[in-house]
Amino acid sequence: MGCTVFAHSPVSSGVMRKRKNMNRSNKLEKFLKDLKDDLPSFEEADFSNISWCNYEGENALHIAVGRNEYEIAKELIDLGIEIDARGDLGCTPLHAAASRTDLRFVKLLVKSGADVHALTEGYPPFTLARFSKKDDICDYLGEAMKKAQSMDSAVWAKAQIAYLKREISRIEKQYGL
Repeated sequence: MGCTVFAHSPVSSGVMRKRKNMNRSNKLEKFLKDLKDDLPSFEEADFSNISWCNYEGENALHIAVGRNEYEIAKELIDLGIEIDARGDLGCTPLHAAASRTDLRFVKLLVKSGADVHALTEGYPPFTLARFSKKDDICDYLGEAMKKAQSMDSAVWAKAQIAYLKREISRIEKQYGL
């Protein structure tokens, strides 16, 4: 039930938010350079598109969250990175944050528009936080999920359908159907 953060290919998706100041900090530039140098799945990354994804669909935000790089994650979001990029088995940065980091990452992602109902291996971020015994994150995500559901009562069904479509596509590719 983990999220793999290694792979490679220039795939990107989603709507990008625009930042008023498009200048990147030196710290972010170093982080992106280190990704290219340290991770084979990112060695051919073209970060002129901040949402560049490797072949599993993971972007720099997945790695920033996985490495507990809060300021980097915040800057990537400010630059308009695809916040719901789906990596291995549908894992989003919010899934990684809910299971491996602290509440401030989860709050940053949710307040920036991350999908609290996104599923990886059939589980939303809330469930991964529960598996990891992160009660504060569960409480926060539970409220965020209720709020989202109050605005769209079909949000959970839509998340399930999207997950099943991805699984069907993955299985079709796996068996050449």
